[in-house]
Amino acid sequence: MLAAAEDHIRLEPGAPPPPLALLSEIYCAGRAALPGMVIGGGTFGFFTELNRNWPPTGLIDFIGHSVCSVVHSSDDRAMIENLESFAHIARTVRAFAGKLPYRLISSSIGLDISPYGEPVANPENLRSTMARADPRHRALFGAAWTLASIAEAAYGGLSAISPAANVGELGIVHRRLPHSQPWFEDLEGPAVYPTYHVVAGIAPAAGRPLLETACSDVRRIAALAYRSCDGEACLWLSNLREEPQRVKLAGRGDARWVRLDESLFEAAAEDPFFLQHQAAVPLGNEIEISAHSIVRIQAGR
Repeated sequence: MLAAAEDHIRLEPGAPPPPLALLSEIYCAGRAALPGMVIGGGTFGFFTELNRNWPPTGLIDFIGHSVCSVVHSSDDRAMIENLESFAHIARTVRAFAGKLPYRLISSSIGLDISPYGEPVANPENLRSTMARADPRHRALFGAAWTLASIAEAAYGGLSAISPAANVGELGIVHRRLPHSQPWFEDLEGPAVYPTYHVVAGIAPAAGRPLLETACSDVRRIAALAYRSCDGEACLWLSNLREEPQRVKLAGRGDARWVRLDESLFEAAAEDPFFLQHQAAVPLGNEIEISAHSIVRIQAGR
């Protein structure tokens, strides 16, 4: 993706935005230097920067920006409430970008990059605003939030979302870093974070048909359903609350399910194929999903 330098981005209301001529020059230069490549436009910053600096959409193949959940507040409730903004942001982007493919180039709890300065250091693993390293990313909370963000993007009609990095503060695979990573740093072998299982599990569904879901309280349970390559219906659920939630299901048929919760945290961290290795059990009319846990339900063709 190509974007204007930070000093050409309107960060606050009032100052003039970069002229379209400048953005046009950037995209035309990109076409000349990278013939045949997909060229994206927008901003490496947030939706606010994109909305103040509309790119000339006729010169790009997709439009994008980043999402971070610890910009204004860092408590758990704010993290969950922020998910509701995805749909509203998508509608606004569609209003000025039309049917141009729309991507979230970075979507995470922690701050990846910001036009307002470098992310703050967080060596004490606090729930802190504007920090890249957020301890919830390595926890079940991170997996539940990531699943919900992917679901919001999918049902919002986005063409792509990048919910994490491979390694680092925003990674899905554990690697030693300069700051402390409790529990994980005591392991002798390789490990993955709970978010890994969400990303690895849903990645094969890219481009697959979505199935409609209905949830009585989207602030409690996030849901994503699609038809897999082999014709199975696959439903992912995540508990967005810090207490167990009971979920009643309709039309279960011959469905079976696996889970990732606190009791299975260690096993999941040490086995990247944990969900594939876990024995699926028949699904009842009602299941309990423990705090910030993940459930994957699969039904026959």
